[in-house]
Amino acid sequence: MTDLGDDHLEARGGNARELLIPSRGEWTATLTHYCCHAARVVLLLSHGLSVIVTSTSLKHLEEAHWWVLFSPVWVGYALCAVLVPASCCASLPYLQLCWLERNPRAGVGDNNPSALTEIIPEILLSVFGFFFLLLTFIGEFKLCGYLNAARLSKAYSLAAPAWLLCISALLAICQGILFTHNSPLFIFGGSGLFLTMVIFAATRGGSAESQALAIVP
Repeated sequence: MTDLGDDHLEARGGNARELLIPSRGEWTATLTHYCCHAARVVLLLSHGLSVIVTSTSLKHLEEAHWWVLFSPVWVGYALCAVLVPASCCASLPYLQLCWLERNPRAGVGDNNPSALTEIIPEILLSVFGFFFLLLTFIGEFKLCGYLNAARLSKAYSLAAPAWLLCISALLAICQGILFTHNSPLFIFGGSGLFLTMVIFAATRGGSAESQALAIVP
């Protein structure tokens, strides 16, 4: 005969094991954070690589093709255009799990992020961050067009890229001051971009070496 006590213990053991195994929705709890972090890293690395590529062409900067020198930046923006929208929907299964459990922090243990205080605010910031990236991309695209036109001795206004990038820099500084999450990154990044535009405007019409100082910040 089958021992009913043993069957009961096995059933309880199986239920306990199921509780300790993270569900499919729980695996997506941190994906929004990882996508946002990856987008920031990609944006910084792409601009850093563009600075290195530009520094290797200082001796022939007047003959350099600026669209090629900015190619790491364009690749970085393309990757960010995928990562930022993905961050808005990457943790939706976990949010659904929190909704079903009527708990802001669902799953096994207390290490999962809170849907109300961590994931949803990060999704909202990603939405605003997408428009920030779009504004910065247009500004750098206009700046690259100005540099290429100057190389070809064509008329091109600097007002549009200067205003767009200065607005992007001020928005980054404001976000760094108002929000504590990655505050130094936004403050120093926005300040560096703003100083870059000031130095570039101050050295406009100067030598290639003096204009190259604009990428120092």
